Amino acid sequence: MRELVKHPVVQGALTGLVTAAAVDFQAWRRSPTWKVDGFNWALASKRWVGGAVSGALTGAGIGAL
Repeated sequence: MRELVKHPVVQGALTGLVTAAAVDFQAWRRSPTWKVDGFNWALASKRWVGGAVSGALTGAGIGAL
């Protein structure tokens, strides 16, 4: 398991996922109402997946091509 987490693709995916989630959390925290039901989970989950995919591609070295 530890070797899997050390793989650059996995590290990139986790970094992208955490970064996207942190940005969404900051935006939600600064909203006038902190209601969870008002948070757009569909949009946020798409951003989280996009962040994970772009991070994995970066970790794989796709951006260097």
